[in-house]
Amino acid sequence: MPEPMTAADRIATVLAVAGRELNDEMTIIATSLTEVLGLLPPDHPARHFLADALAAAQRCCWKSSAMLNYASRRGARRTAAQLEHLLAQGVL
Repeated sequence: MPEPMTAADRIATVLAVAGRELNDEMTIIATSLTEVLGLLPPDHPARHFLADALAAAQRCCWKSSAMLNYASRRGARRTAAQLEHLLAQGVL
């Protein structure tokens, strides 16, 4: 019979799921922004805004990677569950 989850275990599990989902979404956004920036002419007025958005998406990717790293060090179990499902179950 598995041991009951401690509060720290539950937090690590939520961090792992949230980190994975956030990383996946931000990777899609960063990839799309990179593609768009590659298509725009160098003097296009939107380049600055898109470059700022890309930098923000990359920072979010790094933060989500840190969440995954922490969860892994904490021993969070891999799960295919989605964040909404975990929260609905009252994991926290």
